Amino acid sequence: MANQSKFKKSLVFLYLILFPFGQLFSVSLTFLSLPFSLHFIDLIPLTSLVLFFLEKVKTPHVFKYLTSFLVVLSFSLILSTFTFGPNIWLGFFYFLRLISYVAFFVMVWGLAKRSNEMKYKFFDGLILVSFFVAIFGWIQYLFFPDLTALYIWGWDDHL
Repeated sequence: MANQSKFKKSLVFLYLILFPFGQLFSVSLTFLSLPFSLHFIDLIPLTSLVLFFLEKVKTPHVFKYLTSFLVVLSFSLILSTFTFGPNIWLGFFYFLRLISYVAFFVMVWGLAKRSNEMKYKFFDGLILVSFFVAIFGWIQYLFFPDLTALYIWGWDDHL
């Protein structure tokens, strides 16, 4: 149990470390001749989804609303098969990503609920990540405000 909790804490802090880098750690792939990007940061919530199903997890009160939302989304995904046929794989991957982030939220909530020390460490980590995102944003704004040159590599062409 202690090793599993340590592994979960490591996942959360690894996510906080990778978050400011955004799309820098991504790979463009093709599945069923449909292009999509795999962000390595999404592998962390996917791991938490596996952990969610492997163990008995206590969920927060808001989880029932999130579950209802996911049920509606799954119904929409099923209905879209009649419109788009088998080409709904990209939508399925987004759905899987959303489910993974819900499981990641439940994992972080469980860790923070168990220990006030972890709650404060997570809070401090979020403050630190916010600081670095702001610093990177200002550096990008001051030194490279025009990102249209990166459009050919899959980045947004905003100015």
